[in-house]
Amino acid sequence: MVSSMSSENIINKIASNPLDGVLELLKILNEYSAKLTELAKAICRNLNLTEDLRITLFFGRLYEHEVEKGPLVEVKGVGIIRRDIEGLYDPKRKAIMLPVPDPPRDICTTLAHELMHHCQYTCHTNVCRSICEYWLSPEEGDEIRRQIPYDFRPHEIEAYSKDKNLCSKLKEFKEYSEFENTMINAVNKVKQWLTAFILLHGP
Repeated sequence: MVSSMSSENIINKIASNPLDGVLELLKILNEYSAKLTELAKAICRNLNLTEDLRITLFFGRLYEHEVEKGPLVEVKGVGIIRRDIEGLYDPKRKAIMLPVPDPPRDICTTLAHELMHHCQYTCHTNVCRSICEYWLSPEEGDEIRRQIPYDFRPHEIEAYSKDKNLCSKLKEFKEYSEFENTMINAVNKVKQWLTAFILLHGP
């Protein structure tokens, strides 16, 4: 059951104690993450991908240089782009991380891109060749990150070349429509929380 707390109740909760307010934010994030995980598992079933996947909403926004392990690899003539992250796949946790309240500009393509990574890291049989053809382990992914800049990594090249086509396929599933609506509701609920928190405690 996703939180249906009213704006007034959220304000009252935050006003009583900042700690209670932050705990309420965690509750919102966890409840929507659980619902999105349920829908993502159903989408994986439709794609013949493993359902061993979770969705984690995080508050704020990350940038590429913040999540790289170690310094960014630099190549002469190739600039490092400190781009913001629309979504992030963690192969060790088998988790897709999505930001709120500033969501991906294109929820469908972002989900498709991260599902491509889920396929690459978890489905090493011909059953998933219609989704991904480049397979690797989390350890291999770590090594590649240390060796090659983002835009040159083979799993990223494949994901970017196929995510829009996979997005079109996702839109055929009723679970995707519900996923997108749930994501939008989560964004609105977190925005509601943030507005109340700033109003009562300042930025």
